[in-house]
Amino acid sequence: MQFTYPSWVESLDFLRNRLGIPAALSNATTLVAARERWGQHVYCRTSKHDLLFTVPGDTFPFTASVVVHVDGSRHVVRRTAGGDVHEAECTAADIDRVVDEALEALLAPAQVCRACGELSASAHFAAVFERMHYVCFHFEYEHGDTDRDQTCEVPGCPVV
Repeated sequence: MQFTYPSWVESLDFLRNRLGIPAALSNATTLVAARERWGQHVYCRTSKHDLLFTVPGDTFPFTASVVVHVDGSRHVVRRTAGGDVHEAECTAADIDRVVDEALEALLAPAQVCRACGELSASAHFAAVFERMHYVCFHFEYEHGDTDRDQTCEVPGCPVV
């Protein structure tokens, strides 16, 4: 089991106890979806209608943040970095993808590998290997049914 910042657990407990508030339950669902990839890399705080994600070590007033606001079926994801504000409106069907993209931008230039969850600061990380380390990408898409301990037919196979 991976380490998760306590703020995620506290936020989930808070939201799950707000049964009569649809926005709280929607935010709880969003938080559960984001937790596996982001729970060990960003802080999460919450109110009944909003989620606030910040970088560890950043104190109020935050230099960068992501806010997720729910109002009925309308979701707004607002990323703030310095004086720049980027806002995206989306539906419940798109919220997980939009939050994922906003949290990636919050940590930029570092990237979190979609396969193993580790941080990487490589400049080519996102564009070349679908936001994965090369090794993770190789085993996910190229290595096929070959045992992970054996070299496969793909040139550059990391198994030596």
